[in-house]
This record gives sequence, C-alpha cells and structure tokens, in this order.
Amino acid sequence: MLASMTDTDGTSLARDQPLPATAYAVLGILSVNDEELTPGEIRVRADFAFRHFYWSPAVSHIRRELQRLLEMARTRPWMSSCR
Repeated sequence: MLASMTDTDGTSLARDQPLPATAYAVLGILSVNDEELTPGEIRVRADFAFRHFYWSPAVSHIRRELQRLLEMARTRPWMSSCR
C-alpha cells in the first residue's frame, strides 16, 4: 500500500480518538514531500529522522497505522490494489 498525507476537509488531526505517537510519526514522514511511500520506505525514513527521539516502528505497525489513518481519512491510497 502506497500512501500520502491529505487533509481535504480542513479539520484537525484528532477527530474522535487520540492518535498514538506512531501515527503522528507516519503523518510527519508523509507530509515532508508529499511522496508516494511504501511502509518499508516510511520505516527507513523514520529510523533516520527519529532515531535519537523515538524508536523505528516495525513495518507491520506502520501498516496498521496507515490503515487507521485511511479509515480516519487522514491519508489516501495511491494504489488501492497494493496491500
């Protein structure tokens, strides 16, 4: 699944439930250049960007957070057939 950050309705990030730190890290990585990134690429960038402040999450955890963010309409899938 490739994903990118989006906020088409102009609402704040916290809708009904608070997001975990990993979700904010994923959103931060996606928002930097608005690129198409796989969960593996997100992990590599998180490892580089947050290594002094936060551990690099597992790819499976990133996939779970991407799914949560998709359900909350915080990201959009670039290729819906890639899962």
